[in-house]
Amino acid sequence: MRVDDLRRIRQALDTADLVLIGASNGLDMAEGLNIFAPDAHFAEAYGDLAQACGARSVLEGMYRSRGNLAQAWAWQARFACREWLDYNPGAVMEPLRKLVGQTDHFVLTCNTDARFMRAGFDEAFVMQTEGTVARMVCSASCCDERHASAEAVRALDASIAEGAVDLRLIPACPHCGAPLTLAVDEMRLQHPDSEIAGQMDVLRDLLARRRGGNIVVLELGVGLRNGVIKQLLARTAAGEPNLTYAIFNYNQVVFPQGLEARCVGVDGDMAQAFETMARL
Repeated sequence: MRVDDLRRIRQALDTADLVLIGASNGLDMAEGLNIFAPDAHFAEAYGDLAQACGARSVLEGMYRSRGNLAQAWAWQARFACREWLDYNPGAVMEPLRKLVGQTDHFVLTCNTDARFMRAGFDEAFVMQTEGTVARMVCSASCCDERHASAEAVRALDASIAEGAVDLRLIPACPHCGAPLTLAVDEMRLQHPDSEIAGQMDVLRDLLARRRGGNIVVLELGVGLRNGVIKQLLARTAAGEPNLTYAIFNYNQVVFPQGLEARCVGVDGDMAQAFETMARL
């Protein structure tokens, strides 16, 4: 990474009228959470669950446990507790929040761990395209009602024994009695709920009010396979005359077609990049 590129991004942020942030798994990885790997964090936080079902990553554990309610909730509760409730803003998120400051902003993220809110971002301006562990919904889909999850996941995590939660502690839908589940849905944008629709209105309003101003896009760890976030960002930014489009990634810095001249690529350690920008 080049300091001149980081300085250009920092200067753009300092004069921005609107900051658009897109984030995927690469952001979590930069702060030590890799849901695909059997690393030290996985062993420490999920070792007992992994031993019970043979999983070698968080993602595999979630998949293997899907047919067993008590085991599935064990993985959900542990993930929510460790990666959301126990999370403190790290080497990327803390300087990111300070760099954005009071500037108008909007976040698009497929990460479900609700870390942007833990870092102080307003949930009204954070579109979680695959849902969030901070809410629960009816597993039978009898309604769209969403319920806070913090108290339930703490109790369920504390009850885990031999890779499973105490079934008696799983909360039930107040309308139909079916078990609640975390509000995580990778197809959420394909059938948007009222919250997504409302946030799209918020984004359109921000863009209308700041059109023609200094717009900064920060694409944080969005891999080539996550076309949804990349396409949303590129489509949203297209046509803005005063645009700085910054892409932070590790070996996957790809500029959106047609916006190349306004892009800055930062290939390497995202945490180091944000630490440097905070000092500039």
